[in-house]
Amino acid sequence: MGETSLERQSNFELMRIFAMFLIIGCHFVCNIYPVQTQVFLNDVVIALYFPGGQVGVALFFILTGFFGESSVPKPRKIAKIVAELFFYAWLSLIIYALAKYFSFYDFPRLSRKELTECLVDAIIPYSSGTWWFLTAYIPLIIVKDKINILLNKLNTHGFLILLFALWFFWYSVANGYKGILSYFAFEKAVFFYTMGFFVRKKIEPGNAFFLKKPVSLFLGLLFYLAASYFQILYTSSYVFPFPRIFLYAAQGAVCVPFSAFFLFLFFARLNVGNSRIINKIASTMLGAYIFHRSNIMINLFFMKIFCGTELYAKSHFFLTLTVSILAVLSICSAVDFARAKIVEPLVMRMFSAFAEKAKKTLSNQ
Repeated sequence: MGETSLERQSNFELMRIFAMFLIIGCHFVCNIYPVQTQVFLNDVVIALYFPGGQVGVALFFILTGFFGESSVPKPRKIAKIVAELFFYAWLSLIIYALAKYFSFYDFPRLSRKELTECLVDAIIPYSSGTWWFLTAYIPLIIVKDKINILLNKLNTHGFLILLFALWFFWYSVANGYKGILSYFAFEKAVFFYTMGFFVRKKIEPGNAFFLKKPVSLFLGLLFYLAASYFQILYTSSYVFPFPRIFLYAAQGAVCVPFSAFFLFLFFARLNVGNSRIINKIASTMLGAYIFHRSNIMINLFFMKIFCGTELYAKSHFFLTLTVSILAVLSICSAVDFARAKIVEPLVMRMFSAFAEKAKKTLSNQ
């Protein structure tokens, strides 16, 4: 992949859709998991989707690093993200008010703290931590030019040393103690960004065995299934002769990054041409993430509309859960498509006018 073109092709857009499917699946099972009915096969299904959040986020950050030298202006890109945050924060509150007013749903599992976070999100959407991915992604966009300067100076040997150092000190150790290290999200972002940059700059499209599509797909899924297996062990009642944090570390620090790395290699070499449909759907994935991830919509989607706790005890849990995840993804994608068509052009015109006025004001001083 040495000097791969920076053109975004549909294979990468398909990966974005796949990554968002994994993330929504993880959020779904995380919110129904406290219900215990002792259905072992359904516990396996939950464990299967559980690592999807970490792997999906890793794929997004790797993709950002892969296209790290793109020329999209920073202020405009950040303004679009902030505008999306405001839009979905207010839309969630409106939906909450309407659902309560028409007695559609009373949000019994939405705590006062979570509702307060939703109110804070409507005023300062970046501050509550609801969308932690963006609290790492926006700073990454701001500093990535400086990171790129360093990365472009490294040879392959230097890259590998840096990746190992970031993996061990900035990712693995912090992964085990992320409750203490509050900047773990940014550490994760930098590590996977560097991995994506490394893939584009240093991994050549030769005949290496692990670079072949079937092999990279197999290895990506193998590490993913291993992460799911460690999740089953971590939540089981079995008494281990070592602290459970080692299971968590094996899952998050080893299985997740290797799964994301090999899955990315698979999608990077996947030839799906240039599909307008895939590209259109993929363009709504950030909005799908923001919309479904608010505390209000998580409760509404997973507890009310798709009745997650009721699904858990059913024999066809895997099929119904998968269809429900696809439905949530489709709904959020459709809403964001409408937002991009109707709201975003108006917001960006306002931003452009403000930026031009500010530029003239500063030039006159």
